[in-house]
Amino acid sequence: MLLANVVAWVSAIAFDIYTHTTSSGPDAAVFVLGGTLPVLVGLSLISVVTDRVSREATLRAGPERVFALLVDPQAWVRSGGSWLGRYSRIDAVEPAASGGTKGRARLRAVGLPGEAQWEMLEYQPPRRVVTLSWGNWIGIPTIKLASWSLDPTDGSTHVRFEQECHSLGLGLGSALSGRPVGWAADRNLARLKAETEGLRV
Repeated sequence: MLLANVVAWVSAIAFDIYTHTTSSGPDAAVFVLGGTLPVLVGLSLISVVTDRVSREATLRAGPERVFALLVDPQAWVRSGGSWLGRYSRIDAVEPAASGGTKGRARLRAVGLPGEAQWEMLEYQPPRRVVTLSWGNWIGIPTIKLASWSLDPTDGSTHVRFEQECHSLGLGLGSALSGRPVGWAADRNLARLKAETEGLRV
């Protein structure tokens, strides 16, 4: 989706160059290219960065308690033990077709604000939830598909978290982008563990 938008943008610029060339002659084409070339060079450095992460942990809590925290938007913004601490405010929540929720939220990362929307595509209490979220942070659009699978194991719950993230980024930054995604997954799982087990983080 992000790549399609970039391609459409480049196509529109190319069409604009063609229109000016055919209607105003070669000199106009040179003028338009002079202003457009830096934009095209900048766009050539931008790529859709895809990161995938997978984590597993066993929590000393039943799947009902774990699932309840995973699907509660208010738990996402609680300070201290919240499992998804990047959300700073929930602006709207409504039922989704899956039986879960969808809504809008504000987020904060590295002290800078952003915004996001989410929708639970799969909602199977207390075993599985799949959430699609999209938004932007400092103007960078991002799309994430995250799944949480819960399996009861003798009074505990084995949790498997998988996420695929697509965002726009510079080619040089692509090789480094996977680390923050992995760190965020580790942090969120640790916070979920702490909250379900009544610990402090």
